[in-house]
Amino acid sequence: MKKGAFAGAVRTGEVAILELHDVPPPVRSGLNGGLKCIVIMKAMSKRQADPSPKEKPKISEQVQMEIVQKYLEEHYSTWPDIPLPALKGSTPRQAAASKQLRPLLEDLLKDFINRSERERRQGHPGYDFSKLARELGFDELA
Repeated sequence: MKKGAFAGAVRTGEVAILELHDVPPPVRSGLNGGLKCIVIMKAMSKRQADPSPKEKPKISEQVQMEIVQKYLEEHYSTWPDIPLPALKGSTPRQAAASKQLRPLLEDLLKDFINRSERERRQGHPGYDFSKLARELGFDELA
């Protein structure tokens, strides 16, 4: 995760460690199973007492959804250059240029698009894969 990935996502004074079991189902489903926990910290003023271990600060669902959306945007901005087992160790960018791997990449993108659309219809955060599809030469999926 890049430094400062969630800057501005948490209101001043909020501190949270969101373990997967602490994240509400609508937000958790948007993580696509690839994240174990989200750690968000924002400096607390000196007048604020540290929360006790039993008192976890509450973060609104809207802020949680904003955090997940920022995570998804950041993740998929680098995704085309990450080697993937599903693409036989090639990056999506390499697979897009390969006659043998392009169909695998197309199937993977279609699966992502369908899953994201289902999540959105259920009120969960989803990612818009149209920009990514165009970037990889799949304009028909955008």
